[in-house]
Amino acid sequence: MIVTMWRDRVIVKGQRDKVIVTAWRDRVIVKGQRDRRIVTVWRDRMIVKEQRDRVIVKGQRDRVIVTVWRDRVIVKGEWDRVIVKGQRDRMIVNGQRDRVIVKGKRDRMIVKGQRDRVIIRSIRMGCGLVGVLTFQWTPYVNTVENWLAMELNGWMLIAVRNSLLFVRLVEVLNI
Repeated sequence: MIVTMWRDRVIVKGQRDKVIVTAWRDRVIVKGQRDRRIVTVWRDRMIVKEQRDRVIVKGQRDRVIVTVWRDRVIVKGEWDRVIVKGQRDRMIVNGQRDRVIVKGKRDRMIVKGQRDRVIIRSIRMGCGLVGVLTFQWTPYVNTVENWLAMELNGWMLIAVRNSLLFVRLVEVLNI
Protein backbone atom coordinates (compact mmCIF):
# COMPACT_ATOMS: atom_id res chain seq x y z
CA MET A 1 0.00 0.00 0.00
CA ILE A 2 1.47 3.33 -1.01
CA VAL A 3 0.96 6.23 1.32
CA THR A 4 -0.13 9.01 -1.03
CA MET A 5 1.01 11.82 1.25
CA TRP A 6 4.60 10.57 1.11
CA ARG A 7 5.25 8.97 -2.27
CA ASP A 8 8.42 7.33 -1.04
CA ARG A 9 6.60 5.61 1.81
CA VAL A 10 5.25 2.05 1.66
CA ILE A 11 3.34 0.42 4.51
CA VAL A 12 4.25 -3.18 5.28
CA LYS A 13 1.05 -5.22 5.12
CA GLY A 14 0.29 -7.03 8.36
CA GLN A 15 2.72 -4.76 10.18
CA ARG A 16 0.80 -1.51 10.21
CA ASP A 17 3.34 0.19 12.44
CA LYS A 18 6.09 -0.34 9.90
CA VAL A 19 6.72 1.99 6.98
CA ILE A 20 9.41 1.24 4.43
CA VAL A 21 11.19 4.25 3.01
CA THR A 22 11.71 3.33 -0.62
CA ALA A 23 14.45 5.89 -1.10
CA TRP A 24 16.53 4.03 1.50
CA ARG A 25 15.62 0.38 1.09
CA ASP A 26 17.40 -0.64 4.27
CA ARG A 27 15.49 1.87 6.37
CA VAL A 28 12.17 1.27 8.13
CA ILE A 29 10.43 4.13 9.91
CA VAL A 30 8.41 3.28 12.99
CA LYS A 31 5.12 5.15 12.75
CA GLY A 32 4.30 7.29 15.76
CA GLN A 33 8.00 7.57 16.49
CA ARG A 34 9.02 9.84 13.65
CA ASP A 35 12.57 10.19 14.87
CA ARG A 36 13.15 6.44 14.83
CA ARG A 37 14.40 4.42 11.88
CA ILE A 38 15.06 0.72 12.08
CA VAL A 39 18.04 -0.42 10.08
CA THR A 40 16.87 -3.66 8.48
CA VAL A 41 20.40 -4.88 7.91
CA TRP A 42 20.85 -4.88 11.69
CA ARG A 43 17.38 -5.65 13.03
CA ASP A 44 18.32 -4.66 16.56
CA ARG A 45 19.53 -1.23 15.53
CA MET A 46 17.58 2.02 15.39
CA ILE A 47 18.91 5.23 13.89
CA VAL A 48 17.96 8.47 15.60
CA LYS A 49 16.85 10.88 12.89
CA GLU A 50 19.01 13.94 12.24
CA GLN A 51 21.72 12.35 14.36
CA ARG A 52 23.05 9.99 11.74
CA ASP A 53 25.90 8.89 13.95
CA ARG A 54 23.55 7.69 16.67
CA VAL A 55 22.17 4.15 16.77
CA ILE A 56 19.84 2.89 19.49
CA VAL A 57 20.10 -0.77 20.42
CA LYS A 58 16.61 -2.22 20.80
CA GLY A 59 16.04 -3.88 24.15
CA GLN A 60 18.69 -1.63 25.61
CA ARG A 61 16.89 1.67 25.19
CA ASP A 62 19.27 3.44 27.52
CA ARG A 63 22.17 2.71 25.24
CA VAL A 64 23.11 4.69 22.14
CA ILE A 65 25.95 3.46 19.96
CA VAL A 66 27.96 6.16 18.25
CA THR A 67 28.57 4.73 14.81
CA VAL A 68 31.53 6.98 14.14
CA TRP A 69 33.34 5.37 17.07
CA ARG A 70 32.12 1.78 17.11
CA ASP A 71 33.68 1.07 20.47
CA ARG A 72 31.80 3.89 22.14
CA VAL A 73 28.38 3.65 23.75
CA ILE A 74 26.67 6.78 25.05
CA VAL A 75 24.37 6.35 28.02
CA LYS A 76 21.17 8.21 27.17
CA GLY A 77 20.18 10.87 29.66
CA GLU A 78 23.79 11.07 30.76
CA TRP A 79 25.32 12.65 27.69
CA ASP A 80 28.62 13.19 29.45
CA ARG A 81 29.09 9.46 29.92
CA VAL A 82 30.63 7.23 27.28
CA ILE A 83 31.16 3.54 27.96
CA VAL A 84 34.13 2.00 26.20
CA LYS A 85 33.00 -1.37 24.86
CA GLY A 86 35.39 -4.19 25.66
CA GLN A 87 36.36 -2.38 28.83
CA ARG A 88 32.96 -2.31 30.49
CA ASP A 89 34.37 -1.01 33.74
CA ARG A 90 35.72 2.09 32.06
CA MET A 91 33.71 5.24 31.51
CA ILE A 92 35.09 8.24 29.65
CA VAL A 93 33.96 11.63 30.85
CA ASN A 94 32.90 13.53 27.75
CA GLY A 95 34.63 16.85 27.29
CA GLN A 96 37.46 15.61 29.48
CA ARG A 97 38.95 13.07 27.13
CA ASP A 98 41.88 12.43 29.45
CA ARG A 99 39.63 11.35 32.29
CA VAL A 100 38.40 7.79 32.78
CA ILE A 101 36.06 6.90 35.63
CA VAL A 102 36.39 3.34 36.89
CA LYS A 103 32.85 2.07 37.42
CA GLY A 104 32.31 0.49 40.80
CA LYS A 105 35.01 2.72 42.21
CA ARG A 106 33.39 6.08 41.61
CA ASP A 107 35.89 7.82 43.86
CA ARG A 108 38.73 6.88 41.55
CA MET A 109 39.54 8.67 38.34
CA ILE A 110 42.36 7.42 36.12
CA VAL A 111 44.09 9.89 33.85
CA LYS A 112 44.32 8.26 30.43
CA GLY A 113 47.77 7.86 28.98
CA GLN A 114 49.23 8.45 32.41
CA ARG A 115 48.47 5.17 34.16
CA ASP A 116 50.34 6.17 37.27
CA ARG A 117 48.03 9.10 37.83
CA VAL A 118 44.95 8.43 39.89
CA ILE A 119 42.78 11.18 41.29
CA ILE A 120 41.46 10.10 44.65
CA ARG A 121 38.18 11.81 45.45
CA SER A 122 37.59 10.10 48.76
CA ILE A 123 39.68 8.09 51.16
CA ARG A 124 38.72 4.84 52.84
CA MET A 125 40.97 3.38 55.49
CA GLY A 126 42.04 -0.25 55.16
CA CYS A 127 41.23 -0.95 58.81
CA GLY A 128 37.60 -0.02 58.27
CA LEU A 129 35.72 3.07 57.28
CA VAL A 130 36.91 5.80 59.59
CA GLY A 131 35.99 8.63 57.32
CA VAL A 132 35.28 9.31 53.69
CA LEU A 133 37.03 12.50 52.76
CA THR A 134 35.90 14.30 49.67
CA PHE A 135 38.40 17.06 49.24
CA GLN A 136 39.78 19.59 46.82
CA TRP A 137 43.52 19.93 46.60
CA THR A 138 44.90 23.43 46.27
CA PRO A 139 48.51 24.51 46.61
CA TYR A 140 47.60 26.69 49.57
CA VAL A 141 45.10 24.70 51.61
CA ASN A 142 46.22 21.58 53.45
CA THR A 143 43.85 21.50 56.40
CA VAL A 144 40.13 20.79 56.11
CA GLU A 145 37.81 20.21 59.07
CA ASN A 146 38.94 17.21 61.09
CA TRP A 147 41.90 16.10 59.04
CA LEU A 148 45.39 17.33 58.38
CA ALA A 149 47.49 16.77 55.29
CA MET A 150 51.17 17.53 54.92
CA GLU A 151 53.31 16.96 51.89
CA LEU A 152 56.53 15.09 52.67
CA ASN A 153 58.76 14.52 49.65
CA GLY A 154 55.86 13.75 47.35
CA TRP A 155 53.98 11.71 49.95
CA MET A 156 50.84 13.05 51.52
CA LEU A 157 50.50 12.31 55.22
CA ILE A 158 46.86 12.44 56.24
CA ALA A 159 45.69 12.27 59.83
CA VAL A 160 42.09 11.13 60.25
CA ARG A 161 40.70 10.72 63.74
CA ASN A 162 44.10 9.83 65.16
CA SER A 163 44.82 7.39 62.33
CA LEU A 164 47.55 8.00 59.79
CA LEU A 165 47.35 7.34 56.09
CA PHE A 166 50.14 7.79 53.57
CA VAL A 167 49.05 8.63 50.05
CA ARG A 168 51.41 8.97 47.14
CA LEU A 169 50.85 12.46 45.78
CA VAL A 170 51.71 12.61 42.10
CA GLU A 171 50.62 16.17 41.65
CA VAL A 172 48.36 18.72 43.23
CA LEU A 173 45.06 18.62 41.39
CA ASN A 174 41.95 20.73 41.46
CA ILE A 175 38.99 18.35 41.28
